[in-house]
Amino acid sequence: KEGVGIDFQQMFGSYTNTFSGGKLLFKRNKWSAKTALLYQYSKNDFKFRNDAVDGFPTQKQNNSSYDKFGVLQEVYYNPSNRSTVSAKIWYMNFYREIQPMKSANNLPRQYDTIHDRNLLSIVNFNHRADWVQLSVSAGYLYDRQLFQNDVIATNRFVGCAEGEKQLFKALTVKVGAYAEYVVPDVYAYNDDVTEWRGDVYALFRYDINQRLEASLNLRQSFVSRLSPPFTPSAGIAYRLIDSDKNSLKIRSTLAKSFRAPTLNDRYWGSSINSNLQSETGVNIEAGLDYSFNTLPFRIEAQATVFRNKVDNWILWLPRGNIWKPMNMREVNARGFEAGISVYASINKVELTANANYSYVFSEIVKGTSDSDPNTRIQLPLVPKNRWTARLHAEYSNAFAQLKFSYTGETYSTDKNMKIKDYTLAYLTAGYNFTVGKHKLMLSGNIN
Repeated sequence: KEGVGIDFQQMFGSYTNTFSGGKLLFKRNKWSAKTALLYQYSKNDFKFRNDAVDGFPTQKQNNSSYDKFGVLQEVYYNPSNRSTVSAKIWYMNFYREIQPMKSANNLPRQYDTIHDRNLLSIVNFNHRADWVQLSVSAGYLYDRQLFQNDVIATNRFVGCAEGEKQLFKALTVKVGAYAEYVVPDVYAYNDDVTEWRGDVYALFRYDINQRLEASLNLRQSFVSRLSPPFTPSAGIAYRLIDSDKNSLKIRSTLAKSFRAPTLNDRYWGSSINSNLQSETGVNIEAGLDYSFNTLPFRIEAQATVFRNKVDNWILWLPRGNIWKPMNMREVNARGFEAGISVYASINKVELTANANYSYVFSEIVKGTSDSDPNTRIQLPLVPKNRWTARLHAEYSNAFAQLKFSYTGETYSTDKNMKIKDYTLAYLTAGYNFTVGKHKLMLSGNIN
């Protein structure tokens, strides 16, 4: 509705953790705008038992504070009921101390800090005509990071256009193009490094009948000094069951993939990594979606199995005293993902329960050479097992949520070392209440 609205949020937590945020909303006639500000600070000086120091003393964590400031401005103009023009600017400033190793907790000479600044600005035009739905955007992004006396910064100029048309009742076509020009300012690059990246694509979706649909995606990428391959993909889905209470859909996708080396991959360091190859692969997956709806319950479930074969997988590995990107000649990834959500309304209590699980076995089949010992092992830093679970409940103006996440054992870049599995838990509870015309919320979190 038209007028002015104000939102404000204030949070206090352990270890001098504070968050302040506010939003100003405005709408009148064809104009609307949103201004948002946020600030967060934490000293983060928790106590811990330091088993890296003789005697295992209990210490406060040093050099681990952080503060973050951000501002967002959005403006929208509707010249007609079919067109929208928008402009957005988002700035973030993030300063943090780098938590030292436990053995260096009381050694200030080994402390470090890192400072990030990010700017995103974008303008967009959307128009819905009788014959096409059109979207055109242009933007500028700036990212800068200061570590010690070294600067890593990038200027990116982006533009994209997309059009969608329903040619007839069963066929929808979407075509588009994206272009990006990158100008880095990185202490570890040569001065003349720049890059163009882009894509042109066409997506076709055809509803063969009420139960069967097919899709085809045609994409060609462009990258400076590289020759990306044509990467099509195709998918098909069929509804085995389609009733008021039950729905079951099976689906499958076959796709060709491509990933160009990043600027860091190619240009970081004293020598250009000219022999580094782009990643190419073939991905196949199949799955099903099921839903069940009968009061007071609604259930949604998904399951997917997949297998990906990637040639020239890019992996950073230590080589003596330095790290370098290397091509693993062949990596196979296979696994499955499953999830379920249950919604219920019982005696004025609204309940939501979610659970998700994934198993991924990413195996290095062929390393950098025939004699590479890093073969037939799980990729570094890719856990095989992950799961999350959440329970959310609402009654009248009160709410509570309990969430768990688990990350399984993971290999480090040294195949003889593993990172132990761990579980995180989060508890939130709160109450919404009204004072006059104002809506307030009071909540608490335990992590």
